[in-house]
Amino acid sequence: MEVQVQGKLIQIQQPVSGDGPNGTWKRQDFIIETISQYPRKICFTVNNDKVPTSDLQIGDELTVSLNIESREYNGRWMTNFRAWNIVKGFVGEVKQIELTGIVIQALEKRSGTSAKGNWTVQEFVIELPEQYAPRVCFSVWNSRIHDTTLANGNNVTITVDIESREGKNGGWFSSVQAWRGNIAPAANTGGYGVASSAPAAQAQQAQDIESIPSSSAAAAAAPTASEPAASSDPLGGMTSSDATSDLPF
Repeated sequence: MEVQVQGKLIQIQQPVSGDGPNGTWKRQDFIIETISQYPRKICFTVNNDKVPTSDLQIGDELTVSLNIESREYNGRWMTNFRAWNIVKGFVGEVKQIELTGIVIQALEKRSGTSAKGNWTVQEFVIELPEQYAPRVCFSVWNSRIHDTTLANGNNVTITVDIESREGKNGGWFSSVQAWRGNIAPAANTGGYGVASSAPAAQAQQAQDIESIPSSSAAAAAAPTASEPAASSDPLGGMTSSDATSDLPF
């Protein structure tokens, strides 16, 4: 799965590092703002210096190739955007993001009322037919996609937007929101475990993921109000409370 985004670099987080079961890890977050009618902020991560970043400066226009991956912790799903290539300048045309995979989980639908009226939201998880079978958790607002399309076991193609928001502790949380979906033809892959069509750098980074704390570490090691997020939490201070503080539920 190759996803490209473009935007202007607006924030560079301090790198953080530590020791894990597979050795020393390092990660650094960068935030870009898209150039569009409705600009969105996207926080992406560079792991273990796999992508050169020393020459990046605030204000740079970037084209970023990234992976989307979600992990579950205590019943909640946290999503990360992991960069595997960064190019200065707006290179090529960014296409709509489409993901194809098998629905493996449908979370409970939630509803409420806001200043704009009634709303509903439901999260789903799909598993992508790639070498490392990444999972992506996405939200569907106000039943934009019919429940039968997203039934467990269906092979679906969804069109999504991605976005990141800053939480109360200064950390960033990311989300995937689907606004169109269809039943997809069964993939002729012979099952998971086939090589990804993405460049080798993308596959190599997937191997490195296991040496870096997953998003679940964010909830387990959330900083207190008096602690800087970067120093206490290797994932930037993202907590479950941060991930819902700006939403209507």
